[in-house]
Amino acid sequence: MGYLVDRALSGLLLAFAAATTVGVAILLVGGVVPDWLLPTALLIGLVAPRRVQFGILSTKANRWLLVAVGLVLLVVFAALVYGALATPSRHWDGAIAWDLKASALAEHPTLNQPLFQNPYVHHHSRDYPLLQPLLVALTERCFGCGRIVFPVCWAMAVGAVGLMLRRRGAGLSAVGLGMVAFACTPFLVSPTSGSVDSGYADATLAAWLTIAAAGCVLRDTRWIVCSVILVVLTKPEGLVYAALLLGAAWLQGCRGVLRATALGSVVGTVLLLLLQHELQFVDRAEPPFTAILILIAVIGMMVLVDGWLDRRNLNAWRLRLAGILGIIGVCVMPWLVQACGNPSGSLAHYMKDPWLVWQRLELLPAVVISLLDCSLLHGWFGVTVPLVLLAAWQARRSRESGSSLGTWLVLCLPCWCAVFLVSDLELAQHLRSRMPRLLLHAIGIAWVYILATWQTRSREAHPERGDRDGALLPS
Repeated sequence: MGYLVDRALSGLLLAFAAATTVGVAILLVGGVVPDWLLPTALLIGLVAPRRVQFGILSTKANRWLLVAVGLVLLVVFAALVYGALATPSRHWDGAIAWDLKASALAEHPTLNQPLFQNPYVHHHSRDYPLLQPLLVALTERCFGCGRIVFPVCWAMAVGAVGLMLRRRGAGLSAVGLGMVAFACTPFLVSPTSGSVDSGYADATLAAWLTIAAAGCVLRDTRWIVCSVILVVLTKPEGLVYAALLLGAAWLQGCRGVLRATALGSVVGTVLLLLLQHELQFVDRAEPPFTAILILIAVIGMMVLVDGWLDRRNLNAWRLRLAGILGIIGVCVMPWLVQACGNPSGSLAHYMKDPWLVWQRLELLPAVVISLLDCSLLHGWFGVTVPLVLLAAWQARRSRESGSSLGTWLVLCLPCWCAVFLVSDLELAQHLRSRMPRLLLHAIGIAWVYILATWQTRSREAHPERGDRDGALLPS
């Protein structure tokens, strides 16, 4: 059964990454995305060679527990399917920023139409990536139910959590409980702005980040590369999350994760920069080739320096070098915004003057209080944050080398705070509308980190059981 689930998840992931990558490339050259692209990508993804290892089950699972887990997941999935298909998006961003583009691409899957080409046509969030609208449009044209993409992404993320546990040797009961714990996170499945069926891209982004996190634990190159491409092409902040994963893998010396993330980041970011240029300027300015070359050079240098530090056993220098490069990066941000050719873009809005963070530090307590309020006091994310803290405490005592997930989560915190400090929007309203959705992005990363840490501690407490279960990390 595990092999079939892995085949389905990996096939869908590869198909979505391939279809959107090729589709965006076709849009960039002014072509029409063919209807056969998605079915062909699905067929290739499902038949592509795949080899994984699963631990041998040594204990019998509780049958009634598995039945209950299956029923819960089916009921939640059915509710999400109904919520996604019953109506169009019911909230602002879903209707005006995502549904409008998906409808236009479903009618004519090309950028050669007034919505994208005519600068006098109102186009909310004009430079937003087009992965979700394109994927919804292709699904609508091929199968007649484009919004089914949203619950399918949720199911893929849930499957990735379960496969991560199963491939590391966890029993079926533990796998089922871990899947339910993540899948039923209240804010993720509630009918509110940002949830799975809302039409926003936040839950979609969270799904790709969850699969990327599971891929980091398993060192699964295919999962990491494909999910990072999807992350970058889903929302502007996806580029930030990919950069943070690169930094976390570099700091931890996780060479496999670093190289896979580097490949996905290069492919996704090159397409993103070219697409944003096309959407924002409609060929009225030169493409951002300087920014693309800088991007490739920086990522390539990270990979080379990682190998050099490892060979010379200079890993203690990683944090110092990262601090120096971080300061340099902040200093050159305004210049990078100009080099990208998109100074009025969604992400550039937060990068044009990063030194505003220091000028508005008096607002930081309000941002931190809002962060704690949203994550702990409303029940939106259950006990996720306390369990993350407990997992971090356990991980520091673990004999296994820690993954990059903990560092990834830590790096997200200052970036989230900086979003509100550099914004010119009214702070209280911005915190109410944006903070819960930022936390939602990382909910899958958090649960993968919690479950992987718990399983590591369990194997260390019962080493003979772990050996018998064959809990091995695939290469």
